[in-house]
Amino acid sequence: MSHGPEAPQYLHSYGDATDLGELEVERLRLLNTAYSPTAHAMLAPHLKPGMEVLELGVGTGEIGSWLAEKVGAEGKYIAIDKDPQQLAKAARLIHGSQVHLIAADALRLSDSAEFSAQRPAEGFNLVYCRWFLCHITEAQRTKLIQHIMSLLAPNGVFICEEPDYRNMRLKERGAITPSPAIDSWKDIVKGLQAKPSLGLDLEMDDSKLTAELQKAILGHAGYHAEIICRFEAELTNGQKHALVLGIQTAAKAILSLGKAPADVDTLLSQLRIIESNPDQSVVFYTNTFAKLTRSVDSMTAALPLPT
Repeated sequence: MSHGPEAPQYLHSYGDATDLGELEVERLRLLNTAYSPTAHAMLAPHLKPGMEVLELGVGTGEIGSWLAEKVGAEGKYIAIDKDPQQLAKAARLIHGSQVHLIAADALRLSDSAEFSAQRPAEGFNLVYCRWFLCHITEAQRTKLIQHIMSLLAPNGVFICEEPDYRNMRLKERGAITPSPAIDSWKDIVKGLQAKPSLGLDLEMDDSKLTAELQKAILGHAGYHAEIICRFEAELTNGQKHALVLGIQTAAKAILSLGKAPADVDTLLSQLRIIESNPDQSVVFYTNTFAKLTRSVDSMTAALPLPT
């Protein structure tokens, strides 16, 4: 994922019709099995047939397929992704006359004639993104959220789902157990996060998200921001393969940290041992769900900025 010459590159390569690209699709599919049930629960109260929905960053298309089904043929589902190849992969799952998959930069939507043509005149009832804001800078996030505010219909909502990796841990038969492999995984993520070329921000916890939402809406009456859920996914059985795939698809970036190929191979071996042990599970990223509401009925006052 990139957003202009100064923008970061996406950590996990999709490749160009290569095995690496398919590995990334499989990694996201596995993570979806762990995270999507909670996402569905958070999104379902804001969905009904006939609604118009925008998703930023289509991923594998699994959430998008569900969103398109919820709004039905009388609604509209638009997905934005800068990578046409990723849209093509998502199109395997997302179908229907209500579906519009648009190759465009989410940070420059006004530049897309196709998006302008499909954008509903009254605004979107729901705008949603998962693991998207953590791939852009703080300044870009503020600008994007302000743009999303202009895209919302009266009483429309923006729901973002963002990760915090710091609480990753290994469990064995329900008890927390030390794990050099998980510690190494976290250290690598911390190192990658410190690389400006990647632009990662994987510490999008409650206070950070609230502060950035409030910064974006400061001075705009009628918008209300809140944290609606904080969820820890536990990877079990086949889902744990996402850990191995995460290292494999990010190998190029990991080696750029100065890690030796042998170190990466050792970590992969350790992760495969965890993967094969049915008694062990991994508490993975903690996801924070935040909601921004255009509440024109109540004109709800904005929350104070966190101190």
